[in-house]
Amino acid sequence: MAIAATLLLLAAANPARATWGTPILGNAPTGVATDSSGNLYVAESYGNRFVKYSSTGTQLMAVGSSGNGQAQFNSPNGIAVESGGAIFVADTGNNRIQRFYPNGSYQTEWGGFGTGLGQFKQPSAVAVDGGGNVYIADTDNNRVVKCNAWGWCGSAFDYGSIGGIAGPLGVATDSNGNVYVSDSGNDRIVKSDSSGNVISVWSTYGSGQGQVNDPAGLAIGASNNLFVADKGNSRVQRLSTGGAFLSEWIVPSPYVTSQPTSVAIGPGTTINVANPWNNRVERWDPPTGPTGPTGPTGPTQATGPTGPTSPTGPTGPTGSTTGPVINPDGNNNGNNNSNNNSGNNNSSGNTKKNKKSKVKQAVIKPVKVWMEGGGSVVRPGSAVNMKVSIKNSGDLTARNVYTYMGKKALAGRPSVVVKRGFNTRIITPGWTVTGTVTIFFGKRAHGKVAITAQAWGNWGKKILYIRR
Repeated sequence: MAIAATLLLLAAANPARATWGTPILGNAPTGVATDSSGNLYVAESYGNRFVKYSSTGTQLMAVGSSGNGQAQFNSPNGIAVESGGAIFVADTGNNRIQRFYPNGSYQTEWGGFGTGLGQFKQPSAVAVDGGGNVYIADTDNNRVVKCNAWGWCGSAFDYGSIGGIAGPLGVATDSNGNVYVSDSGNDRIVKSDSSGNVISVWSTYGSGQGQVNDPAGLAIGASNNLFVADKGNSRVQRLSTGGAFLSEWIVPSPYVTSQPTSVAIGPGTTINVANPWNNRVERWDPPTGPTGPTGPTGPTQATGPTGPTSPTGPTGPTGSTTGPVINPDGNNNGNNNSNNNSGNNNSSGNTKKNKKSKVKQAVIKPVKVWMEGGGSVVRPGSAVNMKVSIKNSGDLTARNVYTYMGKKALAGRPSVVVKRGFNTRIITPGWTVTGTVTIFFGKRAHGKVAITAQAWGNWGKKILYIRR
């Protein structure tokens, strides 16, 4: 069935917003992309095809059918177009990426179900940078895979330095080669370089400006601003290169309950938003004015320290508060240890001096463990993010601090799985850094459990109550 190519205007209250393309029940446009000419490309999850429109909404071509052969699809979710016009489609249900010539004819493919490089589990999004590198949001493998344009995959980013990512649904690249990932399971945006080294982490869970709820598709606009399909909040947000909130587009009436899954820029300053639950792609103009701030206006969870902070009150660590000695002061040459002076007949002066000396050390302990978003009640069958703040209260820099996460049942059978701990590369004396881990609760979980964090022998904990 042909897709309607007419531009349908929304309600008179929003005359500048126009609806594109697919008011046909069942096609579910999930991914969108644009090229340098303003043409729009739409991946239809239920239609098992992709469709190309002109900048004015005229359908130019439709490619694909249901299946696993060449130019066939199984619930495609993501689409991207490189500068030369080649089209890449994340064929989600077939666990592969397909590449097409600009005219829509099949060119090549790679992938297959698995965890190895070049294999995928439900890839949801794809992005291409200026150098022809292809980045795939490998959703169920909780990673981003980097390949070349012909399917050779050389690396995978799991972002273990920040506790890993969970169920990424979007990926984008900017003009500097940086990679942006919508860490949907952790309700945050991760920014890294092209080698997977984390540069920063933005946002927390919530509905305020700058916060996100189940973020999905990403796109880069002018000045490398990032556009986020904030799916759970039924809106699109625009963030600066540093993660600060700039503006937002709220899904208009009567579709306010929809969950946008992808966003693409252009033509001009307009954006194209995939609205699969209402079987449509919408084109929106920029917001006409500011909306009063309702939440944080910038990044709230940097991956590294931002400056000295005063203690916020420890939760009562039960371990020793004196951590290991790291790189003792070289000027003392080990003379702080009285055993080193045992052979010195004239040691009285040194002994007196040593009594006044203090061994420099890094003292590391969890300052606080808490559930992201606050509270202590969780539901069976759910997953929650736990935050842990780690402070260096010593006087030497600590390097490669690994925080181990654990659990202890306090009542009932909680059936809890801790995803992993996290590594902090550097903690400067007097600074506090924050890490995130994901905790999974089984469907039959009940009772309560203590979530603990251990960093260099010191403990912090948070008790969660599981209510059915």
